Amino acid sequence: MEELAVVVKTEGEFATVRLTRHTTCQHCGACGLGANAATGEFKVLNPIGARPGQRVRVRMAAGTLYRAAFLVYILPMLGLVLGYLLGRWIAGRFAAGFAEGIGILAGFAVMAVFFIVLYLYDRHYLKPAAYLPEIAGLAEDEGTPESAADSQQ
Repeated sequence: MEELAVVVKTEGEFATVRLTRHTTCQHCGACGLGANAATGEFKVLNPIGARPGQRVRVRMAAGTLYRAAFLVYILPMLGLVLGYLLGRWIAGRFAAGFAEGIGILAGFAVMAVFFIVLYLYDRHYLKPAAYLPEIAGLAEDEGTPESAADSQQ
């Protein structure tokens, strides 16, 4: 995914950019803009040293987006299903009359454990910058995004 943006400010290796959503990605939501928002400001990596006021191309690798979605959505759902099946199996051996309820409780408990493990993994081992979009280059030759006109005035 690549979009045009205008650099609003810089802070070390990061920049804040103002991005205008294209109509083609209106329903995607991957960039964090709300469903009804037309523009937004985002913190991105600035490997090229862009300065405020410059028009840039901002890119987020598709693999990064899919990996984040897998970690946040798929793994906890797998925990829910595995916890349910495990809880129901254990309850079937010891408390057959309550197998369904125990399975449901176990499913939610295992899903909660997955969320906690993901949170701790994110806080201690994952580099937050790995999931940030980055400035891919200057966009001097390309059309002016609407947000450029806003920042120039």
